[in-house]
Amino acid sequence: MDMDTITIPPNLYDYFNDSVITSAVNHILGMKGSRVPHNIDWIDLKDFYRANLYCQQIQCEFAEFMFDLWESIWRAHIKEILPDRFLVELSLSENQEVLCNYTQSKLWAYSDFRKKFRVRNAKDISITLAVSAQSITEIQAGIIIERRNKNVTHELLLSKEDWPEENIEDGVYWSITNTTHTEEQKEINIDKIKEITQNALEKFEILINK
Repeated sequence: MDMDTITIPPNLYDYFNDSVITSAVNHILGMKGSRVPHNIDWIDLKDFYRANLYCQQIQCEFAEFMFDLWESIWRAHIKEILPDRFLVELSLSENQEVLCNYTQSKLWAYSDFRKKFRVRNAKDISITLAVSAQSITEIQAGIIIERRNKNVTHELLLSKEDWPEENIEDGVYWSITNTTHTEEQKEINIDKIKEITQNALEKFEILINK
């Protein structure tokens, strides 16, 4: 049986799996100020530039990975269960106004990617669909349902096994982390997450058609 997988970019894979790289990247990206650190001398300056470029590349790969992860987990279900006649997808600028900043540095800082939709025939209802990736083994889907700007996600009656109450954070219902990956192929199997999100959208479709 075919599996739903997503490929991890090479530098990002190394960041997630090599503690030395993880520590070095976090240190460089966490540096504050506009000056070169005091412990860098002339002979080390070009290496410092290259290290910064490498870290920025990892940030960029992470942002692209989050975009692809969202598309892989949510997009197919939206097209199948809630096509355009049901949902209106907010533009990038609209999402940034009401939801989040999509720059690579912000995605890196918060480790989640979200998109908001409005229900076409019920403009007081909106749904926000999210993904989070704290690591290769900590990938989650997230969902928020709002009616007149009030969180009503509980009305979906989501399975507590798949969407535990302890995972609710700032109004976002986060799923369990249930993925596997293969070191050889650098791929993540997202079958279980897709099954969980499909079930959630099917319940949402029932909710808006009551």
